[in-house]
Amino acid sequence: MSNISRRTVLGTGSAFFGLSLAGWPTGAFAADPLQVFGHKTHETMSISGAGGDTTAPWTAETGTPIAWTTFDIGPLQERLLRELSLNQTTLDIGYVLNTQMTQQLAGLFEPLDDYQEKDPIENFEDIFPGFVEGMRVGGKLLSIPSRGPVPGLHYNEEILAKRGFSKGPETIEELAEIAKACTYTEDGVSVVGYAIPLNYVSLVQMARAWNGDLITPDFKSVVQEPPMVKTVAMLADLYAAGALPRNVTSMTSEDPLTWMQTGRAAMYPGGFNRAVVFNDPEKSQFPGKIKNMPMPTSEETRAELGPYAPGTVEIWGMIIPKNGLRKDLAWSFIKHMSSNKMQLDMQFNGNATVRRSVYENEDIRKALSYADAAKAALDSARVALPAFDNATRVADLFNEQVHLAVLGQKTAEQAMADADAAIQPLLPA
Repeated sequence: MSNISRRTVLGTGSAFFGLSLAGWPTGAFAADPLQVFGHKTHETMSISGAGGDTTAPWTAETGTPIAWTTFDIGPLQERLLRELSLNQTTLDIGYVLNTQMTQQLAGLFEPLDDYQEKDPIENFEDIFPGFVEGMRVGGKLLSIPSRGPVPGLHYNEEILAKRGFSKGPETIEELAEIAKACTYTEDGVSVVGYAIPLNYVSLVQMARAWNGDLITPDFKSVVQEPPMVKTVAMLADLYAAGALPRNVTSMTSEDPLTWMQTGRAAMYPGGFNRAVVFNDPEKSQFPGKIKNMPMPTSEETRAELGPYAPGTVEIWGMIIPKNGLRKDLAWSFIKHMSSNKMQLDMQFNGNATVRRSVYENEDIRKALSYADAAKAALDSARVALPAFDNATRVADLFNEQVHLAVLGQKTAEQAMADADAAIQPLLPA
């Protein structure tokens, strides 16, 4: 990969809302750094790694340094809300999750459609459409996607081969068959067939095999419909067969990662980026043998959806505070960081790109074994849960009922009926 070259973001003579870069007050750029609030990951992926400092060309062009202030996710959300609630803020850019894009908060974000129309981001249609839609509220684009990890299906090809399976599952039904067959080794050692975390993201990912959801984009509960009921019933059956972890309702997020590295789990649904650590010779007992693929569709939906289920994503994006003081400057930064070149370089820094063309880049395809699989999952991806004020509570209530069903304390039908009854009053009118 070539080194990052100095990049002209806005272009000589190009106008930004009728004002060229040369016409902007130099002091406004040089005097005060661009104030950016985000997670440490956003800073790291932007300024360090094989792709280099992707903010440097923008700083060179504008004379404006970047001042990063980073937080964990919870404190970041709290601090952003505090700044956005002021009469004015010196904050220029904030990173938000799609789950924050609620009607209640929408009025605090600057709408970006006019900016995109008058001074568009390069090749905007290259950004996966599900990412863009996840950042709209009431039809308005309020955030530009910047990072979008997508879960896939990881499987240990050595374990599968010893149980008679030469490749990963072609359907969700075959996934269940493989999970049941891979509960022990030839030496009789216990193995977890399917190390799935019982949370709403993993459940929605699996329900997408039938094109299912938990809550639709227009805020309708569909937990009682066949896709989710079939998902919960399948997991309950796998648990009864010993194919899920016995501590599935209490296992930590690190447990399945360790199990995949040590051969104690045959399959795991998680971020494609996990492929790196799963195949690291210094960390894994099965380097090169942990393969990945998008979640397969069902036998019932394969003809309609194709071989892979729509991806399930949570998205980070960049917003401009409505009460901000330097919105044009902020947009120029967003435009720069969203460009083809910067998204490519950030991918080399470890980002999860939002652009299709990055996954098609030959250097990326050589560097990332999962590039093609991730692109396939993202082509039809949509968010796991639309943003609304009670979304966290809805997810918790859903998870509670899933746990009861998987442990055999309720049928899948009854659990999803009870979940629906609890969820309905919490949905937007």
